[in-house]
Amino acid sequence: MKRWLSIPLCTFALAPITISISQPAQAFDLIRRFTSSLDAAQEVVESTSTATGFATLDLLQDDDDNYGLRYEVIVTPELNFTALRDGTTPTDDDDITLFHLHGGAERGVNGELPFPIRELRVDDLGNFSITSDLDDDFFIDITPESTTISGLLEESKGEFVATASFPDFQSVVDELLNVPEGDTSLYWNIHSLGTPTGAIRGQVEVAATPEPNSLLGLLALGVLGFACAKNKQKYH
Repeated sequence: MKRWLSIPLCTFALAPITISISQPAQAFDLIRRFTSSLDAAQEVVESTSTATGFATLDLLQDDDDNYGLRYEVIVTPELNFTALRDGTTPTDDDDITLFHLHGGAERGVNGELPFPIRELRVDDLGNFSITSDLDDDFFIDITPESTTISGLLEESKGEFVATASFPDFQSVVDELLNVPEGDTSLYWNIHSLGTPTGAIRGQVEVAATPEPNSLLGLLALGVLGFACAKNKQKYH
Protein backbone atom coordinates (compact mmCIF):
# COMPACT_ATOMS: atom_id res chain seq x y z
CA MET A 1 0.00 0.00 0.00
CA LYS A 2 2.77 2.47 0.89
CA ARG A 3 4.60 1.81 -2.37
CA TRP A 4 1.39 2.31 -4.43
CA LEU A 5 0.81 5.70 -2.77
CA SER A 6 4.35 6.80 -3.53
CA ILE A 7 3.93 6.52 -7.32
CA PRO A 8 1.56 9.45 -7.97
CA LEU A 9 3.28 11.55 -5.31
CA CYS A 10 6.65 11.09 -6.99
CA THR A 11 5.17 11.84 -10.37
CA PHE A 12 3.64 15.07 -9.10
CA ALA A 13 6.83 16.16 -7.36
CA LEU A 14 8.93 15.50 -10.43
CA ALA A 15 6.58 17.37 -12.79
CA PRO A 16 8.03 20.87 -12.26
CA ILE A 17 11.55 19.53 -12.74
CA THR A 18 10.63 17.66 -15.91
CA ILE A 19 8.93 20.71 -17.42
CA SER A 20 11.91 22.90 -16.65
CA ILE A 21 14.38 20.49 -18.24
CA SER A 22 12.28 19.96 -21.35
CA GLN A 23 11.99 23.65 -22.22
CA PRO A 24 14.30 24.78 -25.06
CA ALA A 25 17.22 27.04 -24.30
CA GLN A 26 16.41 30.74 -24.61
CA ALA A 27 18.61 33.47 -26.11
CA PHE A 28 17.47 35.86 -23.39
CA ASP A 29 17.42 35.65 -19.60
CA LEU A 30 14.49 36.98 -17.58
CA ILE A 31 15.48 40.09 -15.63
CA ARG A 32 12.14 41.33 -14.32
CA ARG A 33 8.44 40.55 -14.81
CA PHE A 34 5.50 42.95 -14.98
CA THR A 35 1.76 42.30 -15.12
CA SER A 36 -1.41 44.14 -16.14
CA SER A 37 -5.14 43.75 -15.71
CA LEU A 38 -7.08 45.22 -18.62
CA ASP A 39 -10.65 46.53 -18.64
CA ALA A 40 -12.85 49.32 -19.98
CA ALA A 41 -12.81 51.34 -16.76
CA GLN A 42 -9.12 52.24 -17.18
CA GLU A 43 -9.74 54.01 -20.48
CA VAL A 44 -9.59 57.81 -20.26
CA VAL A 45 -12.83 57.78 -22.22
CA GLU A 46 -14.47 54.76 -20.61
CA SER A 47 -15.76 52.32 -23.18
CA THR A 48 -18.77 50.04 -22.94
CA SER A 49 -16.77 46.88 -23.64
CA THR A 50 -17.35 44.05 -21.20
CA ALA A 51 -14.06 42.38 -22.17
CA THR A 52 -11.23 41.96 -19.71
CA GLY A 53 -7.64 40.84 -20.07
CA PHE A 54 -4.46 39.90 -18.28
CA ALA A 55 -0.94 40.55 -19.52
CA THR A 56 2.63 39.72 -18.63
CA LEU A 57 5.58 41.80 -19.80
CA ASP A 58 9.05 40.33 -19.27
CA LEU A 59 12.22 42.39 -19.41
CA LEU A 60 14.89 40.17 -20.96
CA GLN A 61 18.65 40.46 -21.46
CA ASP A 62 21.04 38.38 -23.54
CA ASP A 63 24.75 37.66 -23.09
CA ASP A 64 25.67 40.74 -25.12
CA ASP A 65 23.61 43.02 -22.84
CA ASN A 66 20.90 43.51 -25.44
CA TYR A 67 17.42 43.91 -24.00
CA GLY A 68 14.04 42.70 -25.18
CA LEU A 69 10.43 42.86 -24.05
CA ARG A 70 8.46 39.63 -24.27
CA TYR A 71 4.71 39.96 -23.81
CA GLU A 72 1.60 37.83 -23.62
CA VAL A 73 -1.87 39.36 -23.41
CA ILE A 74 -4.93 37.16 -22.90
CA VAL A 75 -8.32 38.72 -23.64
CA THR A 76 -11.85 37.38 -23.14
CA PRO A 77 -13.85 36.60 -26.29
CA GLU A 78 -16.01 39.76 -26.33
CA LEU A 79 -13.37 41.39 -28.53
CA ASN A 80 -12.62 39.95 -32.00
CA PHE A 81 -8.99 39.99 -33.17
CA THR A 82 -9.55 38.27 -36.53
CA ALA A 83 -9.33 41.41 -38.68
CA LEU A 84 -6.15 42.57 -36.91
CA ARG A 85 -4.61 39.12 -37.32
CA ASP A 86 -5.52 38.68 -40.98
CA GLY A 87 -5.52 42.27 -42.25
CA THR A 88 -9.17 42.01 -43.29
CA THR A 89 -11.95 44.59 -43.09
CA PRO A 90 -13.45 45.05 -39.62
CA THR A 91 -17.24 45.23 -39.69
CA ASP A 92 -18.41 45.06 -36.05
CA ASP A 93 -17.81 47.48 -33.19
CA ASP A 94 -15.90 44.79 -31.27
CA ASP A 95 -13.45 44.11 -34.12
CA ILE A 96 -9.94 45.12 -32.99
CA THR A 97 -8.03 47.59 -35.17
CA LEU A 98 -5.03 48.69 -33.05
CA PHE A 99 -2.84 46.92 -30.50
CA HIS A 100 -0.49 49.29 -28.66
CA LEU A 101 1.92 49.48 -25.75
CA HIS A 102 1.86 53.13 -24.66
CA GLY A 103 4.05 54.92 -22.14
CA GLY A 104 4.81 58.12 -20.30
CA ALA A 105 1.50 58.34 -18.43
CA GLU A 106 -0.09 57.33 -15.15
CA ARG A 107 -3.51 55.77 -14.82
CA GLY A 108 -6.31 57.90 -16.24
CA VAL A 109 -4.00 59.93 -18.49
CA ASN A 110 -3.24 59.54 -22.18
CA GLY A 111 0.41 58.93 -22.96
CA GLU A 112 2.82 58.48 -25.85
CA LEU A 113 3.27 55.59 -28.26
CA PRO A 114 6.73 54.02 -28.20
CA PHE A 115 5.39 50.62 -29.30
CA PRO A 116 2.65 50.75 -31.99
CA ILE A 117 2.89 46.99 -32.26
CA ARG A 118 0.22 46.38 -34.89
CA GLU A 119 -2.25 48.73 -36.58
CA LEU A 120 -5.09 48.13 -39.01
CA ARG A 121 -5.86 51.38 -40.87
CA VAL A 122 -8.29 52.46 -43.58
CA ASP A 123 -7.12 54.27 -46.71
CA ASP A 124 -8.87 56.99 -48.73
CA LEU A 125 -10.80 54.34 -50.65
CA GLY A 126 -12.13 52.71 -47.50
CA ASN A 127 -9.87 49.68 -47.70
CA PHE A 128 -8.38 48.31 -44.49
CA SER A 129 -4.88 46.88 -44.30
CA ILE A 130 -2.11 46.35 -41.77
CA THR A 131 -0.18 49.60 -42.10
CA SER A 132 2.01 49.10 -39.05
CA ASP A 133 3.49 45.74 -38.09
CA LEU A 134 6.44 46.54 -35.86
CA ASP A 135 6.92 43.17 -34.21
CA ASP A 136 8.01 40.32 -36.46
CA ASP A 137 7.35 37.89 -33.58
CA PHE A 138 3.73 39.05 -33.27
CA PHE A 139 1.26 36.17 -32.99
CA ILE A 140 -2.49 35.94 -32.32
CA ASP A 141 -4.13 32.71 -31.20
CA ILE A 142 -7.95 32.84 -31.20
CA THR A 143 -10.09 30.22 -29.47
CA PRO A 144 -13.75 30.27 -28.38
CA GLU A 145 -12.62 30.90 -24.80
CA SER A 146 -10.05 33.67 -25.27
CA THR A 147 -7.52 35.35 -27.54
CA THR A 148 -3.80 35.28 -26.76
CA ILE A 149 -1.53 37.92 -28.28
CA SER A 150 2.21 37.42 -27.88
CA GLY A 151 5.48 38.73 -29.21
CA LEU A 152 9.01 39.93 -28.55
CA LEU A 153 10.04 43.57 -28.95
CA GLU A 154 13.73 44.19 -29.65
CA GLU A 155 15.60 47.43 -30.25
CA SER A 156 17.73 45.91 -33.01
CA LYS A 157 14.65 45.14 -35.10
CA GLY A 158 13.29 48.68 -35.21
CA GLU A 159 10.26 47.84 -33.10
CA PHE A 160 10.46 51.10 -31.11
CA VAL A 161 9.39 54.65 -31.99
CA ALA A 162 11.11 57.54 -30.16
CA THR A 163 8.87 59.80 -28.06
CA ALA A 164 9.41 62.77 -25.74
CA SER A 165 9.53 60.57 -22.64
CA PHE A 166 11.42 57.75 -24.34
CA PRO A 167 14.07 59.01 -26.77
CA ASP A 168 15.46 55.49 -27.20
CA PHE A 169 14.76 51.87 -26.32
CA GLN A 170 17.22 52.02 -23.43
CA SER A 171 15.12 54.70 -21.72
CA VAL A 172 12.22 52.22 -21.54
CA VAL A 173 14.57 49.60 -20.13
CA ASP A 174 15.91 52.07 -17.55
CA GLU A 175 12.41 52.76 -16.25
CA LEU A 176 11.60 49.07 -15.98
CA LEU A 177 14.87 48.36 -14.20
CA ASN A 178 14.53 51.20 -11.71
CA VAL A 179 10.84 51.40 -10.80
CA PRO A 180 10.78 49.99 -7.25
CA GLU A 181 7.21 48.67 -7.15
CA GLY A 182 3.67 49.44 -8.26
CA ASP A 183 2.82 51.12 -11.55
CA THR A 184 5.16 51.93 -14.40
CA SER A 185 4.29 54.63 -16.94
CA LEU A 186 3.59 51.96 -19.59
CA TYR A 187 0.11 50.70 -20.38
CA TRP A 188 -1.62 48.43 -22.88
CA ASN A 189 -4.38 49.89 -25.03
CA ILE A 190 -6.50 47.78 -27.35
CA HIS A 191 -8.63 49.77 -29.79
CA SER A 192 -11.70 48.54 -31.64
CA LEU A 193 -13.72 49.79 -34.59
CA GLY A 194 -16.47 51.02 -32.29
CA THR A 195 -14.10 52.54 -29.70
CA PRO A 196 -11.20 54.17 -31.57
CA THR A 197 -9.85 55.71 -28.34
CA GLY A 198 -9.62 52.25 -26.79
CA ALA A 199 -11.84 49.36 -25.78
CA ILE A 200 -9.77 48.10 -22.83
CA ARG A 201 -6.62 49.38 -21.18
CA GLY A 202 -4.26 48.11 -18.50
CA GLN A 203 -1.38 49.79 -16.64
CA VAL A 204 1.87 47.82 -16.51
CA GLU A 205 2.95 47.23 -12.93
CA VAL A 206 5.72 45.38 -11.15
CA ALA A 207 4.73 41.76 -10.64
CA ALA A 208 4.35 40.61 -7.07
CA THR A 209 7.17 38.36 -5.92
CA PRO A 210 6.34 34.95 -4.41
CA GLU A 211 6.03 34.83 -0.64
CA PRO A 212 8.92 33.12 1.19
CA ASN A 213 6.63 30.23 2.15
CA SER A 214 5.77 29.70 -1.52
CA LEU A 215 9.46 29.58 -2.43
CA LEU A 216 10.08 27.07 0.35
CA GLY A 217 7.19 25.00 -0.95
CA LEU A 218 8.65 24.89 -4.44
CA LEU A 219 12.03 23.91 -3.02
CA ALA A 220 10.43 21.17 -0.95
CA LEU A 221 8.70 19.77 -4.02
CA GLY A 222 12.01 19.65 -5.85
CA VAL A 223 13.73 17.86 -2.98
CA LEU A 224 10.83 15.43 -2.67
CA GLY A 225 10.93 14.74 -6.38
CA PHE A 226 14.67 13.97 -6.22
CA ALA A 227 14.14 11.63 -3.25
CA CYS A 228 11.32 9.84 -5.07
CA ALA A 229 13.48 9.39 -8.13
CA LYS A 230 16.28 7.88 -6.06
CA ASN A 231 13.79 5.60 -4.32
CA LYS A 232 12.37 4.52 -7.67
CA GLN A 233 15.84 3.57 -8.91
CA LYS A 234 16.23 1.17 -5.96
CA TYR A 235 13.34 -0.93 -7.28
CA HIS A 236 14.67 -1.26 -10.87
